Amino acid sequence: MAIIGTFTANANGTFSGSIRSLSLNVRTVQFRPVDKTSPKGPDFRVYSGAAGEAALFRRLDRMSRQLDRLERDVTIANEAIGLYVKTWLKVTPAMSGVEDRAAAAKGQERYAAFIDLLARRISEGRLLRAEVLEDVGIDRG
Repeated sequence: MAIIGTFTANANGTFSGSIRSLSLNVRTVQFRPVDKTSPKGPDFRVYSGAAGEAALFRRLDRMSRQLDRLERDVTIANEAIGLYVKTWLKVTPAMSGVEDRAAAAKGQERYAAFIDLLARRISEGRLLRAEVLEDVGIDRG
């Protein structure tokens, strides 16, 4: 892994140093501890004297929040699918060969209807994710 910065610990709990990468070259940077507002919140904030770097760090904060929301959404989807499969396996009895062929044909028919419904909802912008978040009272932000 490439080293993009060098820092020195200060007596007051901050770190001072510089950051240099392909897109960033900042000579005076400070990492200052912050009071955590959530378990996933940052331990430090990055400060620099230049306004351009401040805008960059605000953008990085915004991207971090977007990634948090994406992680939340993927977790919801994974849990929903897992619960569905677990329940389906519990309640669905095994079938004989004849029943299995009939069920496979019916399954193909149902799958085609499912794909049509999915395509229609996506094209209309109606996402289940938004409905689930609304149902459980989670802010969509």
